[in-house]
Amino acid sequence: MRRRSRAFALAGVFAALAAPATGVVPAADRIAGAIAEHNRESGRARRIGLDVALVGASGGVEATGQLWSDPRGFARLELLRPDGARERFLMRGGRFGASRDGERMPSPPALLPPLFLLQVDTESALRAALLALGGDPNQAVLGHTEREDCYVLGGRDIPDRASEPPRDRVAFWVDQETFEAVAIHLEDGVRFHLGPTEDHAGLRVPAWIDIDGPGRERLRLEIRAAEPVDAAPGAFDPSWLRSR
Repeated sequence: MRRRSRAFALAGVFAALAAPATGVVPAADRIAGAIAEHNRESGRARRIGLDVALVGASGGVEATGQLWSDPRGFARLELLRPDGARERFLMRGGRFGASRDGERMPSPPALLPPLFLLQVDTESALRAALLALGGDPNQAVLGHTEREDCYVLGGRDIPDRASEPPRDRVAFWVDQETFEAVAIHLEDGVRFHLGPTEDHAGLRVPAWIDIDGPGRERLRLEIRAAEPVDAAPGAFDPSWLRSR
């Protein structure tokens, strides 16, 4: 009965925020609140671990590993390459670092998505997480992909002329009807496109995440398993990048 009550409450939130035909956009804080509610309903508002495979443009697996993500604004990714090289990527809010075999990578590829945006469970925490990444949590506009009509938290820049490319800005795209995450855009032009969610014993996460970056071929993180994790307090400490 409690689960059904939560479902009805969530449906009410979604209905109240449905975009009218006039294109009026709800306030950013209301959108953020609905996203946070959906994150709770999806079982993601806790520390999670994902088994992943990095797939290249040709379809071949380039590395396998594990991604951990924490709703407090932390994420880490460890990949093992076929040649035995071990790469680590760490994100703490808006700060990012990477290493290969314990040595700092000066120009690392952008492979670690800020999945904590899919985990934070309050409106204020979501807005704070977006701000830490460099986004404007007070901006919300409409956006469209090939398949979805979206709310874009953080806003987006529309060129004055068709010949002008859009400027990059931090933005979180969610489906207008379900409030499920669709894409995350970062200021350096990196874009994470999230696939449909799959259920892992009550934990719903994207089946895959496509990664686009300026001048780089598209890569995909396939998510092969997902479960809650109970990590040590130092699991997201910067020293993890240098440890062996």
